[in-house]
Amino acid sequence: MNANLKKDLGDDLTVFVITTGEPSTSECLRRLDAQDCDFNLEVVKNVTPMDRAFQAMLNYCETPFFIQVDADILLRPWAIQKLYNELAGREPEVAFVCGWLWDDDVQRAIVGVKCYRHDVCVKFPYESSVSCEATQFQAMQRAGYRYELIGNGERMNPQQCLGTHYASQNPELAFRRWQRLMQKYRRFPHMGWLAPYPRRLLEKVAAPGATELDQWRAYGVIAGLTGPLPANSEIDASLPDLDFRRLAVHMTDGPTEVTLYVTERCNHACVFDGVPCKRQVDDSLKTADEMSLDMVRTALGRYSTIRGVCIAGFGEPLLHSRIDEVVELARARFGPAGTVGIITNGAFLGGFVARAPKVAAMLTYISVSLNAATAEKHEAITRAKTWELVMDGIRAAVAAKLPVGLSFVVTRQTVSEIPAWLALAASLGVKFVTLHNILPHGGEDEHFLSRVLTKGCPEAEALREARFLPGAELVTHWPQLIEPGKAPGKCESAAKSLGVDAKGRLTPCRRIDAPHELYGNIKDEDPWNGPEVVNLRFEILGDRRRCDMCEHCFGNWRE
Repeated sequence: MNANLKKDLGDDLTVFVITTGEPSTSECLRRLDAQDCDFNLEVVKNVTPMDRAFQAMLNYCETPFFIQVDADILLRPWAIQKLYNELAGREPEVAFVCGWLWDDDVQRAIVGVKCYRHDVCVKFPYESSVSCEATQFQAMQRAGYRYELIGNGERMNPQQCLGTHYASQNPELAFRRWQRLMQKYRRFPHMGWLAPYPRRLLEKVAAPGATELDQWRAYGVIAGLTGPLPANSEIDASLPDLDFRRLAVHMTDGPTEVTLYVTERCNHACVFDGVPCKRQVDDSLKTADEMSLDMVRTALGRYSTIRGVCIAGFGEPLLHSRIDEVVELARARFGPAGTVGIITNGAFLGGFVARAPKVAAMLTYISVSLNAATAEKHEAITRAKTWELVMDGIRAAVAAKLPVGLSFVVTRQTVSEIPAWLALAASLGVKFVTLHNILPHGGEDEHFLSRVLTKGCPEAEALREARFLPGAELVTHWPQLIEPGKAPGKCESAAKSLGVDAKGRLTPCRRIDAPHELYGNIKDEDPWNGPEVVNLRFEILGDRRRCDMCEHCFGNWRE
């Protein structure tokens, strides 16, 4: 439709999109952009639990009417104007109207999208309960207000509904949806319509043609029917569903990513924030080994589930004598769609790009660990005069149109340097910047706690303000603030990753643990399911006490 012919509802209507990162978020927004009317649009992102996200609508709405659209709702072009017209034409006692959505999971119409009168709803704040909307409506009802349905959902086909409820987009969403539905089914009489679905879904899994999503719906049904009922509160979507994760890590055939620690040789002797690199001062960690190409082949081919590799090192990977062949083997293993990345200090990057441009072009990303914006500060960290070499290498990669970016570790003492880092990144023309919190390599001690970025620390506000600085659009990862002793267990390393060193020794940790025999060897019969790897999974999932380093690692605080 010609945009000039659209009805303008901007003075009357705000549409709020509630999202916690669902894959369908972009399509949801595209469908709203294609509506046959204009309106105000606000996105409420990553606000949880649901009652807090919904309360944000009441707090920030400045129009007489508002519509709440979850990110898993895909509306038809006429849906918004239909909802608005239905409510605007009804008595003031009608606090909201409900529209029907077609739900593919249950193959029927469900009540799923609503238009509200703001002046009524703002008088009834959302409360934390297992269904905050129901609690709010009960309070409205006691005050003499009511809601009305638009049409009869039992007689509607998909084309007559206002849109589609696209709930089961991936295994975790499918599991969470059905676990929660079964919990509500057990708690509320009005959810009795779900009675046939447990048997239907379990029978579907056993039938030919069952999909992975069918399986996870069935697992969610079982978890919701057999597990304890949760507290009478909305689910905090920012926290992991540990029931799902316990199943997921035991239903996989192997890791999806591998890190190759190809060498321990390094041209730097870093002292970062007063602490020397453990690899430079702890002889017990040194092997002087370089990963052989046979070991590279073994690691890359050990599990068919692996889809990507990070070439790193407890040294400088570009010092590996056959690094070109390592990259070629990785790209051949994964094909054009797989991820092949490298983490480097950048001193040898220019030579690598000049010597092997076709090999360098095989990389999905090149991350240069920089941690400084000037030659003076770089030398203070690295104890080496390599700044110009690093800068020349980055410029060579940028000129070759390679996916090169910069990585910085942020501490409470270096937050003030972020503007300079971003300005340097922009001037170099790199593709991305990653900013990481400091890791507790030495455990939780006074030194670590005086430097780590925590929730509520004075530097947290400066970090938030940095998101609006010039160059901030380059940042693909911002520091995750931790809360010592209260990690929610979001780390996915032990469920996805294996690290392998030159001797084939393993670590299931992306960030802290050095490979050692504790976790087995890549040549073992099934190292992914070895006892120590499994034990670490249960620690991360909260069933067993986590080690101190896991408790205070930002990997447990990812968004």
